[in-house]
Amino acid sequence: MIKLLILLDKKAGMTDEAFRSRYENAHAMLAKRIFPSMTAYKRNYVSLEGGKPFAGGRRPPFDVITEMHFEDRAAFNAAMKVLENPDTAKLIADDEAALFDRSNMRAFLVEECCSDMSS
Repeated sequence: MIKLLILLDKKAGMTDEAFRSRYENAHAMLAKRIFPSMTAYKRNYVSLEGGKPFAGGRRPPFDVITEMHFEDRAAFNAAMKVLENPDTAKLIADDEAALFDRSNMRAFLVEECCSDMSS
């Protein structure tokens, strides 16, 4: 399995509630439609409730960790090829600009390894 992990910060001035609602009800639907080769699409919203903030009491430098899962590198490449269409790339960029601080986006292609914790 190949995953694209993306660290995203909400747009300045956006409340946590508005951010999550817009992401779940608009952007996530767009991503699912544009990238049909994804096998999973997860959003992990950062919560400081019950947790400890970063050193010095700062908030984390991102609000959500997004996971886009693909069966293999070929499926990932097929998904990224879709962005070569200028209209599709603009659609995604415009939607991201309404939701995220695009200057702070960080993405990592990772290969998942799991340990069996039952023994």
